[in-house]
Amino acid sequence: IIARTLENSDKQFTAKCKVTVSGTISSDNDIIEAEDYNVQSGIDVENCSEGGRDVAYIENGDYIGFEDVNFGRGAESIRFRIASYSGGGTIEVRLGSESGTLIGSMDVSGTSGWQNWATQKCTIRKTTGVNDVYFIFKGESGYLYNLNWFAIDYPYENDNLSGDCNLDGFVNIT
Repeated sequence: IIARTLENSDKQFTAKCKVTVSGTISSDNDIIEAEDYNVQSGIDVENCSEGGRDVAYIENGDYIGFEDVNFGRGAESIRFRIASYSGGGTIEVRLGSESGTLIGSMDVSGTSGWQNWATQKCTIRKTTGVNDVYFIFKGESGYLYNLNWFAIDYPYENDNLSGDCNLDGFVNIT
């Protein structure tokens, strides 16, 4: 970061600098609690050892859906906070409805307990904008796993600004 204190005599200058930030947004502020679903079938909720509640008693064919989830300029993964006694089963990620377009699927790994939480990452087909997203739970008979939260990992690139940041008359940040 370049900083300069401007004096009254500097009022004719406007400094515009380009700062490019790129990477993947994965802020805790982007976490969506699983129990905040808009639609569900078959699941229940329970108290969570990490605080709050989690989606539990998940069985084959159950699902939860969320309206207006932001995938940014092109998300290619979703993180899930999962607890599973022995593992097994999958999570399908679909857009629009529980039978909508399949954009990803993830095998769930065991965490050795229904409240032993681990973050697991699901690769999805590049998806942009705001979408309704559904998580379809698949597996053998019996309870599969618990879900505390999920987060869409979307890339971030800011708008480009360029300019003469040190006021020497040349564009030095592009």
